[in-house]
Amino acid sequence: HSMKEIIERSLALIAHELKLDGIKIVKEIEPNLPNVQCDSKQIQQVLLNLMGNAAEAMADGGILTITVRRSERDGFLDVVISDTGCGISKENLKNIFEPFFTTKQEGKGVGLGLSIAYGIIARHNGSIEVKSRLKKGSSFKVVLPIS
Repeated sequence: HSMKEIIERSLALIAHELKLDGIKIVKEIEPNLPNVQCDSKQIQQVLLNLMGNAAEAMADGGILTITVRRSERDGFLDVVISDTGCGISKENLKNIFEPFFTTKQEGKGVGLGLSIAYGIIARHNGSIEVKSRLKKGSSFKVVLPIS
């Protein structure tokens, strides 16, 4: 599947919401990328989750950057979702992919989004990692095998 198409489809679903939240979308997609071997609906679910979390981290607006490029790992693509939001504390970072872990207020989320995303990426023989700095933003890198 074309990663670019999956991203466009995902963005089409939330672009209006992002605009209302004062969030600017920046896409940096390397040309002529090979397709990825994936269940496009599941990968779309992962991207929507990451983009939704990014939007929530930018309560006062900001920039959502989506980068797709050939990975340093041979035979893989990187999809990086970055925000200019509130960031994640070191303490929370180590639990972020745990089921039921959430920093959201009660009733706002059950804390399954990232653990489900993690599971989907693992089943695709890929990986997901996060870098974050408080008050600077977060960046989630999803690495997926190309077909």
